Order: sequence, then structure tokens, then C-alpha cells
Amino acid sequence: MDERRARIHDDLRDVIEGEMLFSPVDRAPYAVDASLYEIDPLGVILPKHKADLVSLLKYAGDQGIPLHPRGAGTSMAGETLGSGLVVDFSKHFRRIVEVRGDRVVVQPGVVLNVLNAQLAPIGRRIGPDPSGPESRTIGGMIGADAAGARSLRFGSMAGAVESLEVLFSNGESSRLGREDWPTGDPGDSSNFKTTLLRKLGTLYRHQGEAFAKAQPKSPRNRAGYAFDKAADSTGIDLARLLVGSEGTLAFVTEATLRTVPIPTAQGVVVLPFASLADAAAVVSDILTYGPSACELFDWRSLSLARDAVPAYRAWLPETAEAALIVQFDGDDPEDIRDRVSRLVRRVERLVGLVAEPHHATKKLDCEPILNLRRVIKPLLMRIKGRMRPLAFIEDVAVPPAALPSFLLRLQNILKRHDVSWTLYAHAGHGQIHARPFLDLGDPRDVAKLEPIASEVYEAAWEHGGTISGEHGCGLARTQFLRGQYGDAVHVFREIKDAFDPQYLLNPGKVVGDDTHLMLASLRKMPPRAESNVVDAIVSDSPLPSLPMLESNLRWNGSSPWEEAAACNGCGSCRTQDANMRMCPSFRALRMEMASPRAQANLLRQIASGATDPRLWGGEEVKQHADLCIHCNLCVQECPSAVDVSSLMMEAKAAYVQN
Repeated sequence: MDERRARIHDDLRDVIEGEMLFSPVDRAPYAVDASLYEIDPLGVILPKHKADLVSLLKYAGDQGIPLHPRGAGTSMAGETLGSGLVVDFSKHFRRIVEVRGDRVVVQPGVVLNVLNAQLAPIGRRIGPDPSGPESRTIGGMIGADAAGARSLRFGSMAGAVESLEVLFSNGESSRLGREDWPTGDPGDSSNFKTTLLRKLGTLYRHQGEAFAKAQPKSPRNRAGYAFDKAADSTGIDLARLLVGSEGTLAFVTEATLRTVPIPTAQGVVVLPFASLADAAAVVSDILTYGPSACELFDWRSLSLARDAVPAYRAWLPETAEAALIVQFDGDDPEDIRDRVSRLVRRVERLVGLVAEPHHATKKLDCEPILNLRRVIKPLLMRIKGRMRPLAFIEDVAVPPAALPSFLLRLQNILKRHDVSWTLYAHAGHGQIHARPFLDLGDPRDVAKLEPIASEVYEAAWEHGGTISGEHGCGLARTQFLRGQYGDAVHVFREIKDAFDPQYLLNPGKVVGDDTHLMLASLRKMPPRAESNVVDAIVSDSPLPSLPMLESNLRWNGSSPWEEAAACNGCGSCRTQDANMRMCPSFRALRMEMASPRAQANLLRQIASGATDPRLWGGEEVKQHADLCIHCNLCVQECPSAVDVSSLMMEAKAAYVQN
């Protein structure tokens, strides 16, 4: 442990009851999330209670140390990463405090599926349903304003949050909700919240109208702070402002959420089309029938699904280059059947359909169809080779009517850069999850990231869209906010100044000056190896350039370091879901270091030089490898099919060899 880390550890150990992780191997799992990025933090704090957080905030303020809040670490834009202290809420802040009627009070570390399981006996659930509910925490969902496929009906976390209990950057506690603008003498401000309201009120009076005019026309927009939705002429909903703020304004310690009834009736329609353009052209018409979801899938996704699940061939013929899956939810079965029937009659007359629409209104028949996205995503992740479907332009959103034109522009941009790609879309909101296939270990591919993003975002703005419809800015998109908002972008900086004048809460996200931030902290990938020996090639490091990380196992057609690099950080291995089996060690310990994700990434980090390769074969790495009990469930249930058991056997073999 270096001198600065040792000093911080010594300063905090008498005032923090929760765990503190400062060694290189302990920090390594927190240097990554589900994004393309990697930043080694100063250390990691797992606060045990609110008093720990207050002490930490005050210490960080005195010392000028940035703090980065983290839930499950499933961010796809790098929101949870930073060079300061990472604050992990997922181990201790996971209490469901109270369920009362149509409200529930929870701590931020509560997992969505766990919460919904507790609400199910009273016939209720949380409205938003983002992918990966088996691991996503409520705090992370609030920070990202998570939505999901059915947001056409159930909205995003912005609609679910009623009030928030928070700690401001100075350690002061407050409950946030709807507040009137303060009146009277400004000198009467007795606390941080009152001062904050006055600053935001002044900002709204001077900039509110211009900021509202700068908003995109797309139905969903997660780029920047939602000041236009939170504030009006009478006051501001501070809780609404914090939703989607990516942990940059305050720490949430408790949330009061609205719940929704679990729908009792369901319907689904499958529409196979000859092209993406044909499918996109009918979305606006479909929306008039009031669906809960309208999902668009491309040919690559459909091909993978047909090969994996033969039953899909009956609904998705080989001639289908695209498909729309339209879902209806409600409490009146007759109404659902009527809307499904009317939609089917309408689309049967459309040009572009390559087969009869398939539809179902019984839950048992609907579920296999609605599982299509859950089937496709792991299959994409399991594609072998160094070319991976990368999430860096995966969150563009345009008005649904603009989808056909924008998709054509998107395809032409990717063709011009000679890049293969795949996509699916929450078409009802015009939100497109596009993933080009690139190799982060190839400098030529890395050089394509920023030009592709710039061209795609420019096309989105021309269509009235936004750079982010759901996943936020983080490290991937903050640099592009000025291009979207122009001079109005300074409103974000004034909001940040009001909440966090020292810029200690997750700095660099939403508000930042780095014009090439998306390239600044990309994950280090193991170099290509012709044999099973990988050299520690770290150009700016004193590490010895010696052959190391020799493989002791036999790997078919790849190396263990390439196997480790296949982990995309999705966090599925953190699940507490009773219907999934991995990972017994994580379920028992609830520590990130015990997750298969962390163990796979540790090997990649050592092989790439992101973590000191001289630790390979040492006691500390062996202790982490011992957290794996070799149940082999990860290779079966991991979306990327990463064989963590064999990777940990490599680590144990290296220890024995040493």
C-alpha cells in the first residue's frame, strides 16, 4: 500500500465501522463495471450505516478526496468509476424498511428482484423493469433513472420516486421532495437545503425558459440533469432532480417509492418484417393502440434466437430481417384481447411483413415470446473472438417517427467505418441500443470509437434526438453534452456548483471539461499472444518486461487471458434470484471480490498490466482465487459463458508453481 493510501486508511479506520479495501487486489474489482472503462480507485469503503457516510463525507471534504457511489456496478457508461474512494452501498444498505399500501421505503442497496419478490404477495411491484433485475440495486436505478422495455406504460424511476433521504456533500442530512421556492430575506438561510433552493430558484428564473427550449424532441432524455422536469414557476422537486444525476449531487440513504399493481392480463404480437426500415416505419402507428412495450430486433439477433431456440422459427422465419415484439398489459383480459386483435387486423395490410403476425393472450403463451431479449443478449456475449459488441453508442434516442430515417443514417455511418454491428431498440420510445463489433485491444479499432460516436450523435441531433435515452452520460457521453445543449449546458455546472461546491461527488460525470473523456480510461486488454505466454508489456511502468502469467492448463483455441477478457461486467453473477444458481460464494459473502466478474477481471487486469503482474502466483491472488469453489455454474449461467472456475485454477496453479 502506497503512502497516501496508508494515511487515508489510518485516518478512517477509527471512524468507519464498515470494511475498507486498499490493497491492489482488493481494489481491482472496483476499477471496472459493465462499461468499457477502467480506473484504479484510491480505495473502497463499504459503509455499515449512515454515521459511516457522514464521517466519510466530512473527511473527504477536509482532504479534497473525490467519492464515487456504487451499487451493483452495472453501469454501461462508467458512472461508478473514479480515482477517488469508491463507496459501495450494496453490502450493508440493503434493508426494506417499510411496506405501506402503495408505497415502499428502502435503502439504496436493495436489489430490484428481491424487492419485487417481497411486494408480490400484495399484488404490487416497482414499475420500471430494466434488464438485469436480478442484480440491479435501487440506488443505481435512481442514479440512472432506469426504465426498461415496458416504460411506455410504467415509466422510469423518475415516476416511481416520491421522496429521498440524502446526505449532501458536507455531511448534512435532509429529506427531499417537492419544495416551494423560498421567500423572504436571503440572509435567513439557516441550512444547506435552504441555500440550495435559493440558488436553484435564481437559476430557474434566469435560465429555466431557455433551458426548456434546448431540450430534444425525443420522448426520453437522460443526458444531463432533469432541471426542466423538476422545476417550474412555483418550486422544484429536488428528489426528481436527483433521479438520473449519476451520484454527482448527493448520496441517497433511503428512498420512498411508489409501487404499481401487477397486471393480471397480458398480450403479445410478433411482427416479422423484410427490413429494419419496414419495421421502424410502423412504430408510430402501433403506439396508437397503447402498448406497454414495442421492441425492435435486427437480423443478427433473430438469427441467434432461431439457432438457439427452434420454436422461434415458427414466429420468425428466415426471410425476416427485423421483427417487432409488441406487448400489452392490463387488468381487463377482454380489453387486452381487443387491442391485440385490432393491431393484428391493422398490420396484416401493411407492406413489408414476411409472414402472418403471431399473437398470444395467455400468459403461458406470452412468456416464451417476451423472453426473446433475455435469450439474445447472452448469445451475443458468447460470440467467440476478440471482436466484441461494444456499448458506446448504445443509448441514442430519437422521436419514434424519425426512426426509419435515423436507422438509415446509422447503418451508413457504420458501413463507412467498415464496422459490423447489431442492435435492438425500445422502438416505442425511439431508443436504439446499437453495438458495433470492435476489438479494444486493437489500436485501429480504438481509433474508430470517437469518430463513430460523433457522427452518430450529430445524426441524432439532426433528428431531434438525444445522446442518451436511458443509460446516462458517465465517462462515455459527458464530453458530448455541449454539442447537444449548446450554451445551455452551463445550467448543469451551476446545479453542480449549488449541490457540490468542492466537486467531490463523482466528479467528471455530467459536468466535465475533458473533450476526449470517452477515450481517457478505456479498459486495458491483454496483448495478442501467439503462445500461452504473455509478456507484461507496460510501456510507462517500471514492471519488468519478462515472460510471465504462464498457463498451466490446456485451453482449446484461446488463452486464459482472452477468456478472462470476455467478461463484459454485466453483474448477473451477483444475483440473489432463487431461480439462478451462481454464485454460491457471492451469495454467502455479498462482497464484490467474491463475484465471478471480479475474479475474471482480476486475471485480465494482471495480464494487461492494469494490476501489477508481479502479484501473479502470490498469496494475495491465491486468497481471492480460493473464494471460487469450482461449482462450474458460472460457465453455464454467465451471459458470456466465462469459465471462471478454470481461470481460478490457473491462479492456484501459479501459486503452487511459485
